Parts: sequence; C-alpha cells; structure tokens
Amino acid sequence: VCAVVLAGLPAPHRPTWWQHALIVTFAVANLAVVLPAWVPPGHPAMSATPPTPSASLKLLSLNVHYRNDQYAKVLAAIRANNADLVLLMEVNAAWLTGLAELDRDYPYRIIAPQEDSFGIALYSRLPLRGSIETSATAGVPFIDAYLSIAETNVRFLGIHTLPPVNREYALSRDDQTARNCRAGRR
Repeated sequence: VCAVVLAGLPAPHRPTWWQHALIVTFAVANLAVVLPAWVPPGHPAMSATPPTPSASLKLLSLNVHYRNDQYAKVLAAIRANNADLVLLMEVNAAWLTGLAELDRDYPYRIIAPQEDSFGIALYSRLPLRGSIETSATAGVPFIDAYLSIAETNVRFLGIHTLPPVNREYALSRDDQTARNCRAGRR
C-alpha cells in the first residue's frame, strides 16, 4: 500500500525500484510481527500442518412450554433429529413423565423440573458431569455441564434466559448470559 501511494507522487519524489523493494521488505517484516496478534494460536493459518477432522456433536434445544401436553410430538421430534444432547426448557413433572421413554436412549441426565416456565433438563447419549446452578441475576436454574468428545473437554451451558419483554428483563437477560458464560470455568 505504501509503495502504491509513493508511486503516485510527482516524479522528483517517486521512489526508485530499490526503495520500492525496501518498502515491500519492511511491509513483509511488519506483517510477520503483526499477523500473529490477529490470528489466534492454533488457527490453521498459523500451522504448517492441515487441521485434523474433529468429532461432531449434535444438539437439539426445545422449549416445550410447561402448559403444553404434546409429549408424543416432542418425542417424535427428538427421535427424528437423533441428537447427542437434548436441552429442554420449561420442563415440569408432567413433562418428565411424558418423556420417560428418553431415559432408554439418553442414559445421562441433568434435570431441574419446575412448575413454572424455568424448569430445565439436559439428556445426553455421552457421559457428562455437571450440576444445576442458579443464576445470580435472574434467580432461575441453568445447567453447567462437561463432556468429552474425541479427547477434548467441552463445556455446555443450558440457559433459559428471561424473556426480553421490557428493558429491565432485556438487561437482566444479557447480564445472566454474560455472567453464566464467565462463571465456573474449570
């Protein structure tokens, strides 16, 4: 860029070919110093070897609505998606009974039913460890879980945020999400 700008100068001020070469050399040297700060470590651009394919994880997230009783439709949707993890929001005792068949295909679970719109449940085909936490800002439960996929530990947060129906709720939702994502890093 510098060389192009300098080449547009009037003839007495134009750099010679060797000055252009010097400018390009300094630009390349500068790029070598600055580029690592722009590209995160481990990024394929910073590696001489191509990245290896990683394992995948399929997640299904559903808000079942605690007053809904369409258990068969939800079971059908879960089966059709064949997800590794299923996060359900607004789960109450009736939903746990209606979805009891999931226990067979998803042996690992973290569940916190509530009779309001903030019950939550995580069903997993993969071994996981975790707990139910309570959001400091919204006072509602969320799931903080860990599982291993292809020798990589993955943190999963299952959060049913407050609905942004007004400014106060929207700010609380944003704070709830930000705090929960920062909290509990292990």
